[in-house]
Amino acid sequence: MPVTEQVGPLRVTVTVAAAAGDCGALAALEDAARREVANQRGGAMLLAIHWPEALGHAGFGRLLDGGAARVWLGAVDGAPLGFALARPLALADGRSLAVVDALYVLPEARGVGLGEALMDEVLAWAADAGAAGVDALALPGDRVTKNFFERYGMTARALQVHRAVEPPPAGGET
Repeated sequence: MPVTEQVGPLRVTVTVAAAAGDCGALAALEDAARREVANQRGGAMLLAIHWPEALGHAGFGRLLDGGAARVWLGAVDGAPLGFALARPLALADGRSLAVVDALYVLPEARGVGLGEALMDEVLAWAADAGAAGVDALALPGDRVTKNFFERYGMTARALQVHRAVEPPPAGGET
């Protein structure tokens, strides 16, 4: 069932993307998100490790049919401008986490409550699913994303570091 909020003159709507007709909009939003992430510090490596290939229309169709992951489509005045993708992750001790794989709003639609509406739905789903917590990623230096998650009481619990290494020169000693 769609959740609709009036934000000033705008109607912000979030729906669980259960229809095959949403896959095209989701794929376009995913493409925009991937382009934006790729240009951020750590973004190219994040994509290479976690999302080497775009889901695209067919991938979102498989997710919607599979039922394990949950996909939300966010709209402002009926135009699809954001999405969220989350999945349960079973832990060794029998508990589970809700992992936010994506939460994205087009830049021109930020600041009107769409991201918040999407996150509210993710948190409600996680609570209903009995998750012990919610995990999401923020890239280094992305203060806007970090601050967004912190407004929801999320805190860093790990810091992953990386160093690129160069292979030895051909024919050189190791």
